Amino acid sequence: MDDDFWRPTHLTSEQMEERRLAGATLLRQGRLSQAEIARQLGVSRASVCRWAATLAQEGPHGLQARPIPGQLPRLDEKAWTRLGRLLDRGAIAAGFATERWTLERIAALIEREFGVHYHPRYLERVIGR
Repeated sequence: MDDDFWRPTHLTSEQMEERRLAGATLLRQGRLSQAEIARQLGVSRASVCRWAATLAQEGPHGLQARPIPGQLPRLDEKAWTRLGRLLDRGAIAAGFATERWTLERIAALIEREFGVHYHPRYLERVIGR
C-alpha cells in the first residue's frame, strides 16, 4: 500500500476483525516481518505482536471480534407513560415517607420498577421534557 492511501480513523468491529485476520494470514505466510505487516495494515508493531501471540495461543478464532457489552436498556415510551402514572399516584404510594418527589427518589423508583439505572442529574433533563 502506498503512503497516501486513505485510512479511516474509526473502524467498525467487523473491519478491525478483518484487519486482524488479514494480519494473521500475513503472519502465517512468514514472508514479511511484523514491522512490515504493521506498515502494510496501518497498525502499530505492538498490535501485530499481540496478534501473533494470540494466533499462537488461540488460533485465528482468537482474533475474531467479540461482542462489546452496551448500556443497560433505557425506558421506552410505554415505560415512560407508566412512570408518569406511578408519579401521579404520589411518593407515599410508591413507598416513600413523604409526598415529595426528588430526582433521587424518581431514579430509585425507575430502578425498582423497570430495572434500569438512571443518574438523578440525567433525569432532570428528561423529566423536564
